[in-house]
Amino acid sequence: MNSIAITGARLIDRSGHDPLPQATILIEGDRVTGVGRDLDVPAGATVIDAAGRTVLPGIIDCHVHGTCRARDMRQHLLNTPTYNVLRSTAILEQTLACGVTTARDMGGADAGFRQAIEDGYIAGPRLLISIAMISQTGGHGDAWVPAGMRIQKRAWLPSPVADGVDEVRRLVRQLLMAGADFIKICATGGIASVTDSWDEAQLTVEEIRVAVTEAAMRRKGVAFRAEGVEGIRTALAAGVHSLEHGWFIDEACAEQMIAQGSW
Repeated sequence: MNSIAITGARLIDRSGHDPLPQATILIEGDRVTGVGRDLDVPAGATVIDAAGRTVLPGIIDCHVHGTCRARDMRQHLLNTPTYNVLRSTAILEQTLACGVTTARDMGGADAGFRQAIEDGYIAGPRLLISIAMISQTGGHGDAWVPAGMRIQKRAWLPSPVADGVDEVRRLVRQLLMAGADFIKICATGGIASVTDSWDEAQLTVEEIRVAVTEAAMRRKGVAFRAEGVEGIRTALAAGVHSLEHGWFIDEACAEQMIAQGSW
């Protein structure tokens, strides 16, 4: 088994203690086997001199979009789906190079990206995926444009648009079947939306609650994306697991999140 010793590092171990100077980190295979001062380096180990550098555990980023779509819609329409997938591999590699070793992809990556990283075909952080961002018609995840068509931002994904309890149930089941680690729902409009405003509440308590119920049956959670407080109130009433963004949350919603264990 390949042994690695990182020596001379300033170590931040995330325990709350002060950084440890002149630390050694011993690695066997894919496991850290020793951390501290004055450790014996195994014979034949590869030694990496980290003097003057800082070492810390990998960062977990709980909200990323690791797959490519051009922000300029005209350019996006000129890109082939294959180009966007291959461009995404560079984004994921850059994310890992920034020290992010686990990431929660909030819409865009499907199970193929996750598996390709696990199997070593592409470099990237461990991924937890939601696949698509569920939206009502005209909501933040609906890529309708005034020309009268919907632009599929990531052509490899199912349509994220669902209206009514039955459609939401079907779509949640479809995403879970496709390997989603959690479900993401838009409970308000967004800054970049064409057809809505950030302070509009979207989807009803009943529509969101059915997503929570279906996800829970598979031991999964539901993340909801909301900016305005009305949508935050709606989603919290449905029992969601986590709030994304939440810019205009009020004290009452914050207290409710604490009481019901939402993140």
